[in-house]
Amino acid sequence: MPMIDENYVKVCGCTIVWDGITAPDKDQNGQPKYKLKLAASAGSPDVMLLEQLAQSTLQASQKFQGVLPPGGRMPVTQAQPGEYNNLLNGYMIFNAKTGKLPDVYSETGQLLDIMQYGQLLYGGQQVDVLVHCYDYDNMGNKGIGIGLDGFAIIASAQAPRQSFGTGGINTANVFGGGGAAVQQNPVMQPPVQQPQQFAQQQPQQFAQQQPQQFAQQQPQQFAQQQHPVMQPPAQLGSPMQQYQSQQPDPQQSIIQPMQAHNMLPTQ
Repeated sequence: MPMIDENYVKVCGCTIVWDGITAPDKDQNGQPKYKLKLAASAGSPDVMLLEQLAQSTLQASQKFQGVLPPGGRMPVTQAQPGEYNNLLNGYMIFNAKTGKLPDVYSETGQLLDIMQYGQLLYGGQQVDVLVHCYDYDNMGNKGIGIGLDGFAIIASAQAPRQSFGTGGINTANVFGGGGAAVQQNPVMQPPVQQPQQFAQQQPQQFAQQQPQQFAQQQPQQFAQQQHPVMQPPAQLGSPMQQYQSQQPDPQQSIIQPMQAHNMLPTQ
């Protein structure tokens, strides 16, 4: 029974347009906001019950007193031609949000954890959702919203992955694509080797050349400058000749006999 009670509705056979469960947004305070953007057939009785619940919430709202304010929004809209890559024309679109991670079940009722259902959430997947409605007036945004309480993944439908775009203009028509995402392999650039080469070669070159050059040149230069080689004095002849050259001249030192006789005192 789709109508659980006066506050909750179970909408079956929804198609995921956008998965905001595994990749949630954040609010102004940095808290996660979990969301599923969903599409359902316009003739679905569950969608009719959901719209009735939204109207009942508006009538009971103390903020709006049953009247949607100017600029206010109702939660269910209809996809128009050109939106969602023209894959959802005429479908009813709504966002189901929650501030906490919702309960996720298999179609047999087994409670799943994120490691089990993470790969099962994608655009095009079929789910049944349990939702409620609420009013909001936040920073100029006003209207009736849909709260997400839990959902079940209908894996047996084997629904193919779909790319629905953003819900605005069909960008594939503008750029000539078919709407399907194509994964491009990035071109790998070779690593820059100059800094590594400099780090490897320069210290090695310095270690090989500079100390060796210092060891070869500096001590030799120091030995040449600090300890000059003493040159031997120039030799003037043989040792005998040097001795004779240093001795007084015998002709000058020996007094001639005649001179000695003349030097005797006169008696």
